[in-house]
Amino acid sequence: MHKASRRNVVAVIQVRMGSTRFPGKALKEIAGTTLLDLVYSRVSRCQNIDSVMLATTLLKEDDVLEHWGLATGVQVFRGSRDDVLSRFLGAAEIARADVIVRITADDPLKDPLLIDQLVAQLLDNPHLQYASNTMRPSFPEGMDVEVFTIESLKRANTEAVLTSDREHVTPFLKRVIDKENLFELTSVKNYSDLRWTVDYDLDLQFMRAVFDHFSPNRNFGWMEVIKLVKNNDRIRTINENIAERNEGYLASLEKDVD
Repeated sequence: MHKASRRNVVAVIQVRMGSTRFPGKALKEIAGTTLLDLVYSRVSRCQNIDSVMLATTLLKEDDVLEHWGLATGVQVFRGSRDDVLSRFLGAAEIARADVIVRITADDPLKDPLLIDQLVAQLLDNPHLQYASNTMRPSFPEGMDVEVFTIESLKRANTEAVLTSDREHVTPFLKRVIDKENLFELTSVKNYSDLRWTVDYDLDLQFMRAVFDHFSPNRNFGWMEVIKLVKNNDRIRTINENIAERNEGYLASLEKDVD
C-alpha cells in the first residue's frame, strides 16, 4: 500500500441498470461472470485504494445492484439518478474519503497499474486536486481514470449548475481548478481511436472476445490488449464503427441551459 500521506482513498463505481443505450448491461455475462464483477475485481487489485463503493440510484430497478453489493461485501450508496455529482459526494462522505477515484461500470478493462499511478500522484503531491488521463485523450476509450480530492468534489457540488456538470461529475473541476493543481497523464503513443467501453451489444461482443482470448486469466494489462487487437483483425473490428468518443457527455451538453 502506497499511503505515505495516510489519506483515505476510495474508488466509487457509478452504475445503474437503466442505461439509456444498453439497459441492464452491468449484469451482462462476460467470461462466466458479469461486467460489474469484472470492473470490481480489477479495481480491487489496486494497491493505492483503501476501499471500493458502489454508487447507484434510488430507483426500484437498481435494487438488484444493492443486492449485488450485499452478496459481494461492497458498500452501496443510493442517490439521484441524474445528479451523479451529488450521488458521488454522498458515497464519498459515507466512506469518509479524502481522495476519490471515479470508476464507470461499463469499462471492464480498467488497469489497476494505471489507476495506482494516478492515485500516487495525488498522494505524493499535496497541492494536486485532480489527476486523470482524460483531459487530452490518448488512451483507449474505457481506460479513463479520474482521481480528485473530497474538497474539490464538495466545491463542484456547491457551485456546478450545468446539467452536463451534474451528470458527468468532473467537467466542472477540469474548468475551474488552476492548471498547477491538475495532473495529466498521457500515453506515449496515441490510442484514443480504440473503443474499450460497453454501450452497445457489439461492445459486449468485443469484451467477450477479449476475455475469452485471455481466459482463464482476468488480470491482464491494457498493453496486452493493445497487442491482441493489433494482431487480431477479427476482434479489433467487432465494434470499431460504433459512435463517437464520450457520446453520453456530448448528449448532456445539449441539455445545458445558460
